[in-house]
Amino acid sequence: MPVHFHLLRGGLYGELRWRRYAGEVADAIARNPFYRDTVFVMQGEFLSDFTNQLIGYRLLPPVSGVLRYRTARHEGTAPTAKLADGLRHIAGTLSDAVNCASCLGWSSIVLVGVDLYDSRYFWLPPGETASVDRARATVSCAASNVLRGTRSGDRHHTTTNGVVELMAEWRRYFADRGVRLSVYNPRSLLADVLPVYDRADCSWIQAPTSR
Repeated sequence: MPVHFHLLRGGLYGELRWRRYAGEVADAIARNPFYRDTVFVMQGEFLSDFTNQLIGYRLLPPVSGVLRYRTARHEGTAPTAKLADGLRHIAGTLSDAVNCASCLGWSSIVLVGVDLYDSRYFWLPPGETASVDRARATVSCAASNVLRGTRSGDRHHTTTNGVVELMAEWRRYFADRGVRLSVYNPRSLLADVLPVYDRADCSWIQAPTSR
């Protein structure tokens, strides 16, 4: 399925040797046909080392577009209303992505793959999670994450940052503004605070309006 938007923020945390990982990300983008018409939403401020390196060193392959954003650091936890105000980064990059979707005008935002009950990733072997390979200075799969100590069966680390509570708050915020925030997997920890998406009920889905 073609990817219309892809948000990039952090890179290889706790590692100064950035080039290998940045090159691997750029190569994966270049080889994936689903990224042919993708607009990349990329953090664009002094602290955005990874995205600045991808663009500044011209590692990013030719893409349909690049949309830079800054982090909304003003007081409060509510999502911003427009991209010019930045995007909220709270409890993980999920907040950046959801805030971006609302700013782009989507009236229905469905969270897919945000299960949180474990730390597995669909592209990794069973029983392993994403970690950092210090010797190679890149991301790898391992029995546990060297930065957080979490194993594949442990709850995702963003649950300790309050991501479930934040999405519950944002659901109410969006509902007052005609935006529906739901989750695809009924087993997701977010299903306790968000409605589960029902493909049979599509009456509320609307394409984004131009802004």
